Amino acid sequence: MESSITALAESNWKRVGGCELSQTLQTRTTHEDIFIRPSLDEIIRDENAVLLKKGESNDACELLVCLKRPFYKIDSLSLVCTTPKLELFLGPLKEYAETLYGETADDEDDNDDGEVFSYRYDIEVQKSGITEVLLKLLTPTDDICIFGILIQMAPNPNGITTGTEINMENVQKMLNTGQKISPNAEKCMLFMQTAKQMQSMGNVQSNSTLLEHMKQALANRETHSSELEAALKTHIDNRFEQLERKITTHLNTLLSEQNEKLDKILQIMENGKLN
Repeated sequence: MESSITALAESNWKRVGGCELSQTLQTRTTHEDIFIRPSLDEIIRDENAVLLKKGESNDACELLVCLKRPFYKIDSLSLVCTTPKLELFLGPLKEYAETLYGETADDEDDNDDGEVFSYRYDIEVQKSGITEVLLKLLTPTDDICIFGILIQMAPNPNGITTGTEINMENVQKMLNTGQKISPNAEKCMLFMQTAKQMQSMGNVQSNSTLLEHMKQALANRETHSSELEAALKTHIDNRFEQLERKITTHLNTLLSEQNEKLDKILQIMENGKLN
């Protein structure tokens, strides 16, 4: 089991007890195609519990978990906490994935009178290349106890490009001080600024919606030439076409593998009948 130094955790609720939030995270690498459900002992440790409390805002508790190493992706996340329901959001754009209800954890420390409940979640991340997830913990109470989080990581097929950050402040300082940057660097800065604006607009439901928003944002920037806008739009179109081809290839491969497995099962059944 690896330590939490490979991952970070943040929350909009205040920590009022227990360990630091990131210390409740545990990580381990996996190369299995099939999810292996960890035991409670692998998730929960007494020294890893943390208590969060609602502040002045009425916002739901949000727990952001991200990997420090972009050459790994989040394959699955197991969580034990006092929240009976949560919503899952994926990636830097916080795309909504699903709503989950926890199963009551078989914890000997739970009170027999039913006053304290802990809930377990085993979340398999189906989307490829995800290095950060947002958990919106939904509860009627003003405090939440997190007993442990276990992240199973796998090699990231998107490689070092996933999650790579660009310091926009440094780029802006270069522009303000009159330092010259290449046309490609200026295009990159505009693209990143536009993507950041899209993130603040809320959760994007689909890639096509994101593309339309970005094109609209680019069209509204009167300070940039139409040539630069056209180049950026072409770049975005090409990127989404590449993504679509990659997804289609991956799905075709999975379908082919499933068909082969089904053929083997049918062959075994037929041989059993003949015997």
